[in-house]
Amino acid sequence: MSTAAHDSVRAPARGVAVAGVLLWIAMIIIAIVGYFWTILRMFSLDGCGGICREDLIFGAIGALPWSIVAAFVIAIILAFVLNALGRRIVWAPLTGVGLLVVSLVTINVALTVGFAPIFERNSRPPQGVSSTAPVAPDPVGIWGAGGREQPQLQIVSDGTLTGTDGCNSFTGRWEQNADGTIALAMAPTSHDSCAGIDAWLAQATSAEIRDNYLFGRNSAGSTIGGLAPLH
Repeated sequence: MSTAAHDSVRAPARGVAVAGVLLWIAMIIIAIVGYFWTILRMFSLDGCGGICREDLIFGAIGALPWSIVAAFVIAIILAFVLNALGRRIVWAPLTGVGLLVVSLVTINVALTVGFAPIFERNSRPPQGVSSTAPVAPDPVGIWGAGGREQPQLQIVSDGTLTGTDGCNSFTGRWEQNADGTIALAMAPTSHDSCAGIDAWLAQATSAEIRDNYLFGRNSAGSTIGGLAPLH
């Protein structure tokens, strides 16, 4: 076979090889961009206010790394199989790209459905402004599950409070603002070390009552836990 004929055969082969390399690179870029884009959407949880479909949201986030790994594993296995069969390996990264796109789109659709309640709430038109300010819910009472090693907060009408974060007890004072937000100032009265207990209540600097639950917030304003009224 002449040199020109050899060159004419090599040219398509080189083109296929280059396309394969570009597709492998595309897989890596799609995986990185898709992963971080999806993770960034999790910041919307701060605005959920307890109305999001958290089962869908956390399920989608949990499936994210596994779907990416699965796409790469399938593509690599397919590459070995195609090579053994003497077929073009370019189909392996092309399949991987397709699997990545489908899984990332599916996961983000699940996130959109999970966050749909806050989108619907935020899109509602205003219903008018009342001439009188709404009465803020009264926080006075006992909040918590009442079980051992469970957080509990007792708010007293004289502006004092006592409670436990499930490990250490504390005392303090509270004040309710006009918008219903409750400012908390708490100091521990014990300093025990309790493994395996989520002592989130001790980190609360403010709270608010929504849907008959008392939700605590940290100094950054993020909701860190909720307490039911204890009857």
